[in-house]
Amino acid sequence: MVSERFQRRIDRILDQIEDAADRRDWPAVRQGALDLLVFDPANEDAKNFLADAESALDVEA
Repeated sequence: MVSERFQRRIDRILDQIEDAADRRDWPAVRQGALDLLVFDPANEDAKNFLADAESALDVEA
């Protein structure tokens, strides 16, 4: 169980990731997901965002 402080940080990072995804800023989505996984390695949302960002970046390459 994460503390309230860490949960606020996790929620803030998820909001930033969602904003970046809305802008299709895949490098920012990727970095945000990686940052979030530092605080919460089991976070399924972060894993999904990371997979989506890496997929989108592969298509762009």
